[in-house]
Amino acid sequence: MRKKRISKKGAMELSMNTIVIVVIGITLLVLGLVFVRGIFTKLGELGGGAFQKAEQELKQIQAGESKINFPASIEVKKGQSSNPTLSICNIDGTLTSPSVELRATNFPSGGGLSVTVAGTILGSDGSKTLSSSTVGTVSYQMCRPFPVLVSSTPAVVVDPNKQPFLEITVKSGSNVYDSIGTLIKIT
Repeated sequence: MRKKRISKKGAMELSMNTIVIVVIGITLLVLGLVFVRGIFTKLGELGGGAFQKAEQELKQIQAGESKINFPASIEVKKGQSSNPTLSICNIDGTLTSPSVELRATNFPSGGGLSVTVAGTILGSDGSKTLSSSTVGTVSYQMCRPFPVLVSSTPAVVVDPNKQPFLEITVKSGSNVYDSIGTLIKIT
């Protein structure tokens, strides 16, 4: 009987090939997992944005129930912004020459928080008015949306006992048509 001898050189090549294949396999697995995680992260962001947009659209459809539509509270992370929509609705046909008064209370004294409505910036306690020429006309049984930008700086400091509050009053001529308030939560 003859003994078969495996050469040391062949065994070494086989071992090296196995190691190379295992390293390549692990590398591809890691890259694949990173790729899949990236896809799911993007899907989550897109889905969240789609649901937020759908919620805003539903609020506009339901606008016939109230004269002013705006969230009761807005959450803004430090250094970021939020984009709620202010809708003014002429549900009873009595809104003529509309103007909008914005009144801020408990805004941070050092600045760092601002609210922009139709190009008008409100950056501290006090009030500003959007004239009827800025607001324009709102037809009977129609709603007019206004984009709102609530921004904060990374250094904004808010007293936990005094949360910023924004009051929105819509006037029809010199009479108050409706008003609404919203709490601004900075996290």
